[in-house]
Amino acid sequence: QLQGPLVSLDTATHVLYHVSFCRVYGHLLAFGVDSPEKAASRQILKDSLKSLRTEYTALLYGGRIQLNANVSFDPVAPAGVFEYAPITDIFFRTKDCLRRRNRELCYNDPAHEYYAITHSGLDAIVNRYIDEMTIFAALPDVNATPTNPMYIFAHKVGANDLYEGVQTAGDLFLQYTISRFQAVKQLHMTLLIISLVAAVLFFIVLYRPYIKQLHRDSKAVVGMLSQLPAEVDVEGHVKAIILGVSKPIDVGGQSMLVGPSGGSMMMMMPPGPAGYGPPPGAYPPPPQGGRFGSQPGMGGGGNPNMYQQGAPAGYNNGDNRWGPPPGQDYGGRGSATGWQGPGAGAGKRGSWNGGY
Repeated sequence: QLQGPLVSLDTATHVLYHVSFCRVYGHLLAFGVDSPEKAASRQILKDSLKSLRTEYTALLYGGRIQLNANVSFDPVAPAGVFEYAPITDIFFRTKDCLRRRNRELCYNDPAHEYYAITHSGLDAIVNRYIDEMTIFAALPDVNATPTNPMYIFAHKVGANDLYEGVQTAGDLFLQYTISRFQAVKQLHMTLLIISLVAAVLFFIVLYRPYIKQLHRDSKAVVGMLSQLPAEVDVEGHVKAIILGVSKPIDVGGQSMLVGPSGGSMMMMMPPGPAGYGPPPGAYPPPPQGGRFGSQPGMGGGGNPNMYQQGAPAGYNNGDNRWGPPPGQDYGGRGSATGWQGPGAGAGKRGSWNGGY
């Protein structure tokens, strides 16, 4: 949709170029000083007039134009003059003067010899200009002078009414090309909007069943959670499962962290009085007859509040006491960091220094 207006615009500029080119060589022919100079100007003028006739016919009725450069498209011009109403008016229907500058110099007197031709549209002026210059180029040297009426027409009408009228037509072709470009742009925008709407509708149709299923599952889960007793922290449990946030719980005065899986627990106990062990009463009582805890003064130099565990203690069923397993000695007497057992040996009574 844009190639046709662009080629028509190019054709209009070609017509303007050939009009100026013919006028220049008509001037050289009229003012030539000798026959060789006039002959060279005459031949160039004839060739330019042929090109002008070809380009103007292609502008009016369509056809192939001549381009100096190789292009990737076929340079065939449409009948551009009849595709846009303002261009058709300036070529065939207008009765106004076509000059853009110095309009006070227009031939507005109906009695003037150039009034009829300058107020009959651009097409009449172009054809008259081509005819007059063709006859002028065929005249002998003695008649091809600046006083020739054909040259005077080319100088007065061709240099003003024709040249500026073709310029006005070129501007109209430019406006027509821009209007077609705007139409193509609006078409592309419309197609883009339709494509976006179609894509949105496609995703809605595609994911709507899945979204409905999610809503049904959510309602089912909420219904099951609503059946739990009021003592259960439903909100905290949901956060722990969905967000992966650990939630603290209080069990028997002890702080415990329950992970997102709900299966692993880790004991969190405050430090003892000296900052080394648990407070008294944090562990269950020992078996009957046994002792555990800190025993100040035992072992010599040991920390009275330290809970030291070097290895698991054994339980002596014979005397109902805690002590090292039979045959093992966990430390020497007076050690501050080990077990203290008097006469350590199998089945001997033992005590922990700062421990069991």
